[in-house]
Amino acid sequence: MCQSCGMPLKKDPENGGTNTDGSVNTNYCSHCYQNGLFTFEGNVSDFQEFCHQK
Repeated sequence: MCQSCGMPLKKDPENGGTNTDGSVNTNYCSHCYQNGLFTFEGNVSDFQEFCHQK
């Protein structure tokens, strides 16, 4: 389960986010974490809407 948005990682087509070295990060999904950085910029309300869209 993604530690940021709560999505089950088994539903993630990429099987998790990516670290800076390109390895898979199994703590976060590919929607939330790419290349060692979180992808979302915004406030809590915006993040909740982002999560509902996934």
